[in-house]
Amino acid sequence: MTSLTRAPAWFLFAAALLVAPAFAQTYLGPSPYLSRADSPLLLTKPALEDMEDGTFDLVGVSADHGAVYGPAANCDSVDADDGLIDGSGANGHSFFSSGGSTGITFTFDDSVIGSFPTSAGVVWTDAGANANVYFEAFDASGTSLGQVGPYKADGSNYGQTAEDRFFGIADRAGISAIKVWDSSGGIEVDHVQYSVGALSLEASDTTLSANDSLTLTLAGGKANGLGMFVVLGVNGTPFWIPVYTTTFDGAGEIALSATVPSGLAGLEVELGGVGIAASGKARFSDEVTLSFN
Repeated sequence: MTSLTRAPAWFLFAAALLVAPAFAQTYLGPSPYLSRADSPLLLTKPALEDMEDGTFDLVGVSADHGAVYGPAANCDSVDADDGLIDGSGANGHSFFSSGGSTGITFTFDDSVIGSFPTSAGVVWTDAGANANVYFEAFDASGTSLGQVGPYKADGSNYGQTAEDRFFGIADRAGISAIKVWDSSGGIEVDHVQYSVGALSLEASDTTLSANDSLTLTLAGGKANGLGMFVVLGVNGTPFWIPVYTTTFDGAGEIALSATVPSGLAGLEVELGGVGIAASGKARFSDEVTLSFN
């Protein structure tokens, strides 16, 4: 038990210097997706469009190509949208464009939403047989944040869901648009989603040795609102230990920097953040695992 108590003590007493690091973004996926329970954005309750009412009317979002499609034998909706996870999306609705190489760009209107999303994503469900699939996101100024891919499609266009993948991004500086496209055939997607004012936890490094420097940043908070770092687990054992409580600064960030002490080798510490988000609601952050050598 002695080694398990060292990590909380270190965060309490060795990590006391606040700094303000640069903005950063994290691509999410591609990850398997059969229902909205598979969304990495669910932690912050995103606005989500599943097309099941036959329309695309997600507030503050527009698409440059495509339309709602299905049900049909060659429709590829998210598997659970028809009420069953059974390997087929044919009985649900999707969003389809015949121009896969042009792709579909979903643009976020900050004047309608209130701000640009801090995380956003889409579920890619189908493309031309064996096509390469790509995802790209754009920052608040419209500059590309880079692309993810290629991800290889399967050889069928008849609703199989095993290939379906979530593509997304978290960027606390704001996301103005996301795009998905492929190398051949049409392009089909579902579950367009975004979240605003989410808390985001970042670490400057996740594999650490004694005397390494580490900065933890909890961002997306309400200026002068409460926030804290929390130990969620040590070496796979669940914990709930608040280890550092303070208030977000004027930019909605808490940053904690320290030099790693000796005696932590062999520990894996799972960290999270909790506090008042920019939206004014209490939120959990994503989870970061620190491994000590």
